[in-house]
Amino acid sequence: PNSGGTTITLTIQDMYRQRVSYASYDIMCLIGNAAVPARFTSNSTVQCVTPPNVSKQGTIVHVGLTFNHQDYSANEIAYEYQAGVSSATLFPRGGVVSGRTLVNISANNIVPSDVAECRFSDTRVPAVFTQVGLLGCYSPSVDQPQKVTLYYSLNGEDFVTAPGMIFEFYPAPIVTRIDPVRGSVESPTNIKVTGQYFYEGTDPVFCRFGNNTVSAVRLSDTTMTCTAPPLQRTPEIQTLSLQLLPMTPTIFEVEATSLPVKGDTYQITTTAATFQPQ
Repeated sequence: PNSGGTTITLTIQDMYRQRVSYASYDIMCLIGNAAVPARFTSNSTVQCVTPPNVSKQGTIVHVGLTFNHQDYSANEIAYEYQAGVSSATLFPRGGVVSGRTLVNISANNIVPSDVAECRFSDTRVPAVFTQVGLLGCYSPSVDQPQKVTLYYSLNGEDFVTAPGMIFEFYPAPIVTRIDPVRGSVESPTNIKVTGQYFYEGTDPVFCRFGNNTVSAVRLSDTTMTCTAPPLQRTPEIQTLSLQLLPMTPTIFEVEATSLPVKGDTYQITTTAATFQPQ
């Protein structure tokens, strides 16, 4: 941000140090026209803290290094100062303690960033999207209902907030009864909803009937009313697929048996004359 105070890390070519102590080198960062003290964090990394930017608008400056206050690094790296936040709003302002509420932050200084984050008190979560003027994060889960200050960062280092950036965690609402339980398909029906933990906040309240969302009126922590909309016809194209199973013929094994064949029995008697040879 333009206010400065951002710790930046520069990666340099791994160098051989003749002196044992990192602190023995009088190294400086040149950020724009300002020279600020720097320090080695390893043989190949240097850290320094950005000074404030005199311009109130975003400015791109170059960053260089020097070991003797005279000779500076040949290649300079671009660093962008971003305008400070002048106003910011969030929606919704509350969500259930189990988390996963998509919170949208609108602010004048938000620009697309791949490393943007939100911070709910001390809990950091990555942004799910950023665009000019808008940033979105999913709320984390917490142990109990509470109110926390919401911060956001575009570089993963500097977190900012604004007045009114308070997010409230509350128990998930429970619906125990609706009256009546049925109504006309052609005209609206007034519904009384009874339950628990109907959160009282500044965000609007809604009922949802299937895919239709309608406004609701909160009467107390346990009661709210809304109007069921007429049933809307939803044309659909149904596709019916038929599949016939392969035919498997049934094989029967037949074994035939019969009783032994018996014919009729006849008795034959024969007679002959006495044989007399000639």
